[in-house]
Amino acid sequence: MKQLLCKNGSTPENASEALQNLLEQADHKVYFTCLLKPSEAVYEVLEQMADPSEYSEILTDDPQIYRQLSEGDHPLLKQKSIRFYDDPAISLRLLYSLERGMEEALDTRVWLKCGGYLVIEPTEAMTVIDVNSGKNEAKKAGEDTYYQVNLEAAEEVARQLRLRNLSGIIIVDFINMAEKERQKELLETLKNLTAGDPQHPRIVDMTPLGLVEITRKKSHPTLAEQFKR
Repeated sequence: MKQLLCKNGSTPENASEALQNLLEQADHKVYFTCLLKPSEAVYEVLEQMADPSEYSEILTDDPQIYRQLSEGDHPLLKQKSIRFYDDPAISLRLLYSLERGMEEALDTRVWLKCGGYLVIEPTEAMTVIDVNSGKNEAKKAGEDTYYQVNLEAAEEVARQLRLRNLSGIIIVDFINMAEKERQKELLETLKNLTAGDPQHPRIVDMTPLGLVEITRKKSHPTLAEQFKR
């Protein structure tokens, strides 16, 4: 509790006094009243879920979150438009099909624009991500095609790490490529794509079979753990 108070502006020296004041307030409150909410919680979610360069606007239908963001000066809000949604005709959840988006975010298969797809399988020991060429499976598909599929897959892997908050050991099974130079380029691309991740994933190496090992620090429950079906 004292750590939470410090996050909300109290110093370690006056945290005990702040806690005492909070307990005194509790005596005059009804059950289930929120006495303290982490002021940085909304920023942690924004930082965790997506790269700030990927969006220019934040839309919310929660008055408290809107007020906090519109009055805040957090670095994540730089050059971001903050809008409050209050259309009674259709909810924000329905407008953006949030339920469907959540289902897709929890699905084991993630489609790529090129026709390939990822299969994401969490296990007790690690998370395995398999890259498949999909519609590019034709006989004419060769090294160039596999390289392009792998590049697009690397971009999506970096996005899924943050979106699903995957952590621990993650093994990515890219499509095999014979050319060593392209393997190095793919590995470097993946490192660049994950450089802005707040959990600082470590890209270990690529094996001759195209397996890439990633380690990522666990900070919060994964998306699947938060929304167990």
